[in-house]
Amino acid sequence: MDSNIFKLLNEVMPTTENKNEVYNIIIPLILSRKIFKNSKELKQFVENILGFKIADYAYKSRTILLGKVIKFISELELSDSIELNKNLTIFLENTIEINSKKKKEKKSSKNHSESLFQTWNNYIKST
Repeated sequence: MDSNIFKLLNEVMPTTENKNEVYNIIIPLILSRKIFKNSKELKQFVENILGFKIADYAYKSRTILLGKVIKFISELELSDSIELNKNLTIFLENTIEINSKKKKEKKSSKNHSESLFQTWNNYIKST
């Protein structure tokens, strides 16, 4: 992309490198049906990890929810976006750890119906 385009975009909506990282993480996370199987799991994630309260109707469409989350993130102060980035990093590290445990359990047990977020939620409760 041309540097003039970046300058124009930065004038329209100033953003930091940290917020760009958050956007790059949050967009595929919310759109992923592998990580969040249903809207209940998405709501727990948005409220507990991101710390945003969003109206229930937004959870009926991932794209509407994503738009609202991006709007909240764009309004965050730098310190808050750094904290959010830390929370997302912890969530992802735990998700990777749980996913690797889940694969081991799946090999030993064929009846595995718990979603990743439910497993992660149980892990957090146990620590």
